Amino acid sequence: MTRSPALVTSLLALLLGACGGAGTSSYGEPAEASDAARTVEIEALDELAFDPETVAVAPGEVVTFRVTNVGEIEHEFVLGPEDVQSDAEAAMADDGGGHGGHGDQGNAIVMAPGETAELTWRFPEEGIGDILYGCHLPGHYAGGMRGGIVAGS
Repeated sequence: MTRSPALVTSLLALLLGACGGAGTSSYGEPAEASDAARTVEIEALDELAFDPETVAVAPGEVVTFRVTNVGEIEHEFVLGPEDVQSDAEAAMADDGGGHGGHGDQGNAIVMAPGETAELTWRFPEEGIGDILYGCHLPGHYAGGMRGGIVAGS
């Protein structure tokens, strides 16, 4: 049986996450919505953009991202640093436009046109690094559909 490199990478990341704690990573971990200090509203646009393009987050903060696809095509929201975004892009390409399992770590949601979905995330206490959010449907990330998490207080 042949396995795609993206699938193997996703499975390895999932196993490593399980060894270090459920879904923990250097950029945070999934959290319960009841733990969130606030909810950030984000719109996914067919113009291959997110509104807002940046979100300020304090170290250790738990945030629920409520993402609404206001467009007429499917979009996704993948949270993570550039290596996670690159892996999601590769997984999408290897899966022929499917979602390649890159949401297996609780850091991604998919929204059909008009749909709203939520993702709750606990950011690390050590500080906010270069964390991004992006859509990896074919051509979307390359077309600029990405945003950034910035350190706030």
